[in-house]
Amino acid sequence: MSLVGRDVELARIQRLLTNARGARSGVLVLRGAAGIGKSVLLDHAVSIAEAEGAMRVVRGAGVESDSELAYGGLHQLLFPRLDRLDALPTPQATALRCAFGLAEGDESQSVPDLRRHPVVARRSGRGCPSAVRGR
Repeated sequence: MSLVGRDVELARIQRLLTNARGARSGVLVLRGAAGIGKSVLLDHAVSIAEAEGAMRVVRGAGVESDSELAYGGLHQLLFPRLDRLDALPTPQATALRCAFGLAEGDESQSVPDLRRHPVVARRSGRGCPSAVRGR
């Protein structure tokens, strides 16, 4: 896929994916008006990650009606993977259990652990990094 005039963005995406394969987490934020190509850039990143067969892509979609749900995006991305909680370090597993209502606790104390140690960047059960994609 050729994306004209997007060399800077494509280089950042490639660097992020390369780092993820090396077990280094990262974040990519795409902002802009509707129609400028954010989804095309994300689709490109997904195609690279999936084509190389080294990454599992986790997708989510943000909708306004979900904004009232605490940790709605986290639920969307990680609820299907709760069977892997025991593979995480205790602080992250505890934070997720609190966020999902599976354990008692003060999530305001637990959830920052997720930001310091990004759960979604941990290696999945197949031994490959995960890439997260939101819409």
